[in-house]
Amino acid sequence: MKRLVLYIGFVFVFSACNFLDREPWDSVDTTNGFRTEADAIAAVNACYQPLQWPKLYNMRIWTLDIIAGESVVGAGGGTDGLETVEMANFIATSDNFAALDLWRGPSPGILRCNFVLANVPQMDIDQELQSRLLGEAHFLRAHYYFILVRLFGGVPMPTEPLTADSKLKMPRESVDKIYTLIKDDLMQAIELLPQRSKYASKDIGRATKLQSR
Repeated sequence: MKRLVLYIGFVFVFSACNFLDREPWDSVDTTNGFRTEADAIAAVNACYQPLQWPKLYNMRIWTLDIIAGESVVGAGGGTDGLETVEMANFIATSDNFAALDLWRGPSPGILRCNFVLANVPQMDIDQELQSRLLGEAHFLRAHYYFILVRLFGGVPMPTEPLTADSKLKMPRESVDKIYTLIKDDLMQAIELLPQRSKYASKDIGRATKLQSR
């Protein structure tokens, strides 16, 4: 029995060294994430992703029709849909999770756009592709901030990637300052984005600019 216990302890000690040598699985190393064209495209694709989440267009954005009085809650009774009813009646409090969803929903998209805008300009990739990707990121960041400023007025306005050393408790910026950023981002998008006809069929659905007339 003692021999068995010693053997198990021996295996555990020496196998633990392998565990300690492994890269952490609970975080992403962003320092090596922008090397190839595929990396840059994947980063911009990630900027689009939060639009599809329930906190935005997969649920909360279209419930704003109810708040605007253009629709009604088709809930199942009781407390089902109560959060939307409260917002429609202007009695929502800070713990209303629909309001919290709308407050938090754009943040991951803004964070990802900031990473793209900070890193893609330094990449040695095809210039036409680089310009397009930056244009998409500028457009998407403007869109995320437009959602926030319309619903909440002045909000915190990070424009650089956040790290563990960043100041996380940011003050609200003025509405005017946020709209200035939105305008600047959209002007950059107009300059950098290609027209829709320039996209390959696999890229239809990305941000574009109107055909010139």
